Amino acid sequence: MPLLKGEYLGIRFGRRVCVFTMRNVGEPVTFVASWELMDDLAGGVAKKNDQRDAQFVRLRPQLEEIAQRRYNQFPDDQRPQEIILTAQDRRLLLR
Repeated sequence: MPLLKGEYLGIRFGRRVCVFTMRNVGEPVTFVASWELMDDLAGGVAKKNDQRDAQFVRLRPQLEEIAQRRYNQFPDDQRPQEIILTAQDRRLLLR
């Protein structure tokens, strides 16, 4: 079942990630997208900290696609409530 768009929860500077949710039948699933992944999707150019929110907005469709595919890799009864998306997950867009 496809996940639905959720909320953007913002930046976690200490972890160097952006956090967002998607919804599965009303239940939120948290995704943590690494800045490394986001920079790779943006062509390998590292953004300044104050540009991360705008970068997330631009990359959101790609990040949500990766999140959906990553989520689908888990068996139904073993899906975690938080999934970390790393630069290695970019390969999921190539499928």
